[in-house]
Amino acid sequence: KIKIPEGSFGMISSSVNTTEGVTLFNFNETYPKLKSPLDMVAPMRYICTNKEFGELLNAENHKKAVDTYWLRCASGDAKTAKILIQNYYHRVEEANNYFTSYVEGWKTDRGMINIIFGKPSVVYVNETTQTWIYGEENTQSALQFQFQKVNNPFTEKDYRLIRSPLHKNPWYAMVERWRKGRITDEY
Repeated sequence: KIKIPEGSFGMISSSVNTTEGVTLFNFNETYPKLKSPLDMVAPMRYICTNKEFGELLNAENHKKAVDTYWLRCASGDAKTAKILIQNYYHRVEEANNYFTSYVEGWKTDRGMINIIFGKPSVVYVNETTQTWIYGEENTQSALQFQFQKVNNPFTEKDYRLIRSPLHKNPWYAMVERWRKGRITDEY
């Protein structure tokens, strides 16, 4: 019986001289779902200020802190806060399901973009890259993210965002939409 400690991974191979084998991951027993309020705090890193994130992490009651954060984003409207929570954590679980590599899916570049921007309008995939397009393709308003496959001995699913200064303004605008409770597309 092989036991892999929570939050880690191991690789089984036929020889120590090879990078081929089977990789086993153990993020936690409920993964890819988020079951505890503390599980819900870490993915909020993308939309919180450093101060807010520290307060969430150090809160005595994580559930109350998370609920209070989302209620503040929704300007006190409980219905909007519920929609924000459903949307955000649906995207986190979606990232965990589709983009997990050697880290949880929400921690990957593709997971991060999926959480903040949602599903792309168009995706192009080849052996070494993925290109995600938001908006109408071939227009000035279209936003494009390109991910480069990384050679990783533990997984075939490791992609890194090719960062561009063109991403900065759309990123901050979308984060601000989350923070102001304006992401209301329901799942």
